[in-house]
Amino acid sequence: MIYRLIFDEEFKKQLKKAKIDYTLISNIFDKIEQIGPDAGKLIDSKLFLYEFKMKRPPLRIYFKPNLINNDIYMLAIEMKKSEKMQQKLIDYLKRILREKFFFIIFFSLDIYFKFKKTFIEFSISKSF
Repeated sequence: MIYRLIFDEEFKKQLKKAKIDYTLISNIFDKIEQIGPDAGKLIDSKLFLYEFKMKRPPLRIYFKPNLINNDIYMLAIEMKKSEKMQQKLIDYLKRILREKFFFIIFFSLDIYFKFKKTFIEFSISKSF
């Protein structure tokens, strides 16, 4: 199964800033595209946040798969830094994912309740 990689503007900026060899990055993306979430290590099981590590060059790529439509959202890329800086980035990504996750849930519930209310009103009006 081939996954589709999705990059946002922030990730593209980080990629340019990292100044990594194009062929190396291309090989990494190909691997993530082909293997999917199994290419990385699961960091947070609730948010499905994964980390892909390399030792040479010391590189870390963070991504989140969406297994329903086979998309992988590339979240961050960085050269390895101190453990403190790495944990700070992971905490930031978790916070961002939680905010997006709760927004999606509440938005979906809002649509569901509006639909249900409209359906009930429609059913009541048809019965009279």
